[in-house]
Amino acid sequence: QIPGELSIPQMDALVKDFGAAAKRADEAGFDMIELQACHGLLLATFLSPLTNKRTDEFGGKIENRLKFPLRVFKNIRDNFDPNKPISVKLSVEDWAENGITRADSIALATALKEAGADVLNISTGGTVMGENPVKGRMWQVPFSDTIRNTVNIPTIAVGQVEDLDQINTILLSGRADLVAMGRALLLDPSFVWRAQAYEQLYADNLTKIAVPKQYQRGISYLYPLQKKLKKEFESMKLALKPKGHTK
Repeated sequence: QIPGELSIPQMDALVKDFGAAAKRADEAGFDMIELQACHGLLLATFLSPLTNKRTDEFGGKIENRLKFPLRVFKNIRDNFDPNKPISVKLSVEDWAENGITRADSIALATALKEAGADVLNISTGGTVMGENPVKGRMWQVPFSDTIRNTVNIPTIAVGQVEDLDQINTILLSGRADLVAMGRALLLDPSFVWRAQAYEQLYADNLTKIAVPKQYQRGISYLYPLQKKLKKEFESMKLALKPKGHTK
């Protein structure tokens, strides 16, 4: 299918649809929702100059390109419990020539903050064919860092975050407030349980954090093991630490 340009009545109807979905999510008991404005999805196509070719008030400069996504967000905020957080996921880099700029992404993040967004999930790419991302360990974290510390809004970091040490580094260095993991959890769904044990953090209610009752007996084995592994890892890091040049 080849996408076409939305008419104003179609855009008005979509704003109402998003608001109605937020209301249903609230009534269903969700504690938090996230609006997807990334990776070439509908709202992302308005934000990137590579996909937004409109010549009306919704195209051109970033202030125009963000108008429709902002209308959508505001209607979602109006239909979701004001005491519950809403996140917005953004692609702040297209990895292609003439794509969204740093200034664009800061303007967008600032507008969403002022509209009531509680946290921004910062991603990149997925906008056009032929993109050329520079991938690697924690490769999208610098974009979270920029938005968080320029706009002063909490952010979620993503992008090949692989282990607890990386997560702690991101959080403690102030580059994000949360870390989201996707593919890393697909083959290792017990990652969070092991991470809790590694830090010796005990949950009050194991069932509440999705440890099935039949697996809870394993906790007595897991915590001592992870405590031992952490001690060994910290000792190894200390042994490998380069000697300082100061006397």
